[in-house]
Amino acid sequence: MGRFKIEQKPFGKIEFYSGTYSSDVSETDDEAQLRDFDFTVAVESDLENDMVEVTEIIWIEEQPPALEIAEDIIKENLLDQLHGKSKS
Repeated sequence: MGRFKIEQKPFGKIEFYSGTYSSDVSETDDEAQLRDFDFTVAVESDLENDMVEVTEIIWIEEQPPALEIAEDIIKENLLDQLHGKSKS
């Protein structure tokens, strides 16, 4: 029989944020057709090393076009907001 031991690490936590990303989904350049895409973001904080990282973006219904660009924008903006919030 094996042993099992678990303890909470007081210097780490995971938080979830929800948001909406708007993107142009039109087929032509004539007129923009904006569509909203809802998502949830998991953010891991390592308080011991003063590090914050987006670990996952979960798209609620559909993923937007140019997914990698959308996720980069979300990560940048969220982390900027979190850093700004922590300095206040």
